[in-house]
Amino acid sequence: MAEIYVRPSKVVEVDNVEYKITAFPAMDALTFQFQLSSPTPNLVQNMIMKGVTKDSMGIDVKKFDQMFSGKMTHLMKLYQEVIMFNFDDPLEESDSQE
Repeated sequence: MAEIYVRPSKVVEVDNVEYKITAFPAMDALTFQFQLSSPTPNLVQNMIMKGVTKDSMGIDVKKFDQMFSGKMTHLMKLYQEVIMFNFDDPLEESDSQE
């Protein structure tokens, strides 16, 4: 029987709003990582839509606009959480503490 793989996830709170961040599939993460050196609005939107849910619901373009219009600071905090969850290297942190 095939084993079901569930990508790692984490619930975060940004400005008293809960979101669930799910790890990107490997190729998406690799693509995003190469784009992080010069982020664009589309990159931010794509990373949020591919890796975040709110109230167990995915975020599409319409919902993205509804949720974040006029809330750029909130959006960027969530974006930072997505980056930290998907790309933070625990080895880098432990190396810097020594």
